[in-house]
Amino acid sequence: MPRPSNREQRRAELVDAFALVLADHGYAGATMVAVAARAGVSPGLLHYHFRDKRDMLDALVDRLTGSFVA
Repeated sequence: MPRPSNREQRRAELVDAFALVLADHGYAGATMVAVAARAGVSPGLLHYHFRDKRDMLDALVDRLTGSFVA
């Protein structure tokens, strides 16, 4: 039996790391390498989940607007 996917949980963890790097360094300083390091993953794994930092920003904005609506 295959193990359950943790894709959504992993993406949420990566968005958390992005938010922390964004708060510390701003958008320009929030590089994929910095986010991967903060999350404790390889940049390749980060790119598996997100095309680029704009994609991560979109995910963060979606999360924040979803929490405001709720």
